[in-house]
Amino acid sequence: MTLPPLQGWLPMHAGLREGRLETELCWFGERRLLEPFFDDSLAAVMQQPFNAVFRHRLPIETLAQWLEVHPGLPPRGFVFHMSRCGSTLLGQVLAASAARRVVSEAAPIDAVLRVGAAVDDATRGAWLRTMLGMLGQPADAAERSLYVKFDSWHTHHLPLVATVHPEVPWVFLIREPVEVIVSHLRRPGAQMVPGMLGFTLPGLDPVAAATLPRAEYIARMLGWICEAAEQALLAEPGRGLVVDYADWPATLEGALLPHFGLRTAGPEAAAMQAALRRDAKNPSFDFAPDAESKRRDAGAEVHAAAERWVQPVYRRLLALARGGAASPARRPA
Repeated sequence: MTLPPLQGWLPMHAGLREGRLETELCWFGERRLLEPFFDDSLAAVMQQPFNAVFRHRLPIETLAQWLEVHPGLPPRGFVFHMSRCGSTLLGQVLAASAARRVVSEAAPIDAVLRVGAAVDDATRGAWLRTMLGMLGQPADAAERSLYVKFDSWHTHHLPLVATVHPEVPWVFLIREPVEVIVSHLRRPGAQMVPGMLGFTLPGLDPVAAATLPRAEYIARMLGWICEAAEQALLAEPGRGLVVDYADWPATLEGALLPHFGLRTAGPEAAAMQAALRRDAKNPSFDFAPDAESKRRDAGAEVHAAAERWVQPVYRRLLALARGGAASPARRPA
């Protein structure tokens, strides 16, 4: 079989068709992924007239064959998070070095992880390895390693990710739950709207979920995400690292970067410090702390939902982040 020339082409979409995963690729050329999210980079390249006309649509097996000749960059770190807790900032800090390629919340990865019961874990794992290999194709000779930031709901797929790349360390970022809930009340993420992503929080009837107070549904979702991270942390001690938003930026150089085997020195350190000063989601603006305003906007309902559904697991994760021992998980009644 003659393989198509795919240098410079990256997956933009993926989906099941008659039991097979089909991918659609567009032309990125030598463009680095410097935007806060993969979708931002994709939107930029789709402005090119070429991409409005030409695409590759290929089965995942063809991409796997192509990777046998053109392997992607080796993954060196995975970023998981409870949402709205500094993960985008971490991605921007990592991408500040020309040697690091950062893929942030890419839709093709989400498509593989959420194919559900249509395929077994072995097949899904092979598809994930292939997708990471394609997205990890270096844009230029400077890029030497790959870092991947997953969506918050992907935390429940951590065991699968860990099986696919058992050699790669990962971090889980957390933040005071009240602040995260207020952030989603102000501007809800898709995962915090029942059914928006094609799924509802497990254990909840879709109709019942839609009638819950918004703060409660958000809190339940955050608890579900954090409990998955806790289970993964306890299953493989030392492989994962918990980082609390309140401990930034000291934790960055003190624990997080060393966990990924990175050191900061010279121009690279200056570039990362510059990234820390920018608003992660709007890099044209300077970062402005918002924790106080979020706590001020939190009413009794937010505090009650946080305390019942998130705070217990958050406190256990916080103990892990600061060197304490974790106690057995207890789900709220």
